[in-house]
Amino acid sequence: MKFFIQSLLVIVFLCVNGFMDTSHAASNAVSPRGDLPLMVIRFNHSHIAYEKSLYDTIAEALKVAPNAKFEVVSVATQSSESDIQKQYDKIAQTNLARIKGTFKEMNFPLNRLSSSLIAEPIKYNEVRIYIH
Repeated sequence: MKFFIQSLLVIVFLCVNGFMDTSHAASNAVSPRGDLPLMVIRFNHSHIAYEKSLYDTIAEALKVAPNAKFEVVSVATQSSESDIQKQYDKIAQTNLARIKGTFKEMNFPLNRLSSSLIAEPIKYNEVRIYIH
């Protein structure tokens, strides 16, 4: 069953991310535990319409694993200049709040949602959704 869930999640990841700009996402998005994200939302434009893709992805994952917990990791672009890094971090925090707000709008139990903010040498800020 675990293999089936992992296979489904990889398929969902590939299908959802096929419609978004996710170049370099697979190489950069592995979590410290070695997990691949279920979904990567790259904020490379002023308005990213991620809501439907996020809803569909979470709904499909919950069909397979109804008690799943999700981890939302907002990734800020990394800068060596502290003033610029503060700006990138603020944008990443805003993106994180938007994604968490979407989970709330979906009536997803927030006690099954964890979140964090990190910085990496990536071109655009992004949010990675992991399933556990």
